[in-house]
Amino acid sequence: MNSSEQTPYLSTRDIDWNSVGSATLEVRQMLRYEYPGPIADVHQLLMLVPADLMGSQRLISHQIHVSPQALPRYSEDRFGNRLCQITLPLVERALEFTISLQVERDNDAGFVLRNEGEPAIYAVASPLTEPAEELTSVAT
Repeated sequence: MNSSEQTPYLSTRDIDWNSVGSATLEVRQMLRYEYPGPIADVHQLLMLVPADLMGSQRLISHQIHVSPQALPRYSEDRFGNRLCQITLPLVERALEFTISLQVERDNDAGFVLRNEGEPAIYAVASPLTEPAEELTSVAT
């Protein structure tokens, strides 16, 4: 797909979320580690895939690709998030992860904390959760 065929992205600031029944979000993230030389016995823990259901957000699909190729091992933390463990005997120069996921958010359900005892502060927006201008300019 060339740049003229890319799907247009919407700025979430321009959306009246009270009028939206549900939204499907697609996320793609790439992480790349480059090393000055070969690295032996590499252990990596990724925590990038959310729980199957968290409040009104439902995980639809996810994929993690690793280069050089490795077999991920999955487990869950106490919040239901997927932990992906990668072990490689040797990485020559670079290690790359590409994570693709799709989530659906239902506005009718409202946001509910996963655990009643979990502090509500985690559900409050802050300047640290706003996307940087560089990210916003690429996405709009």
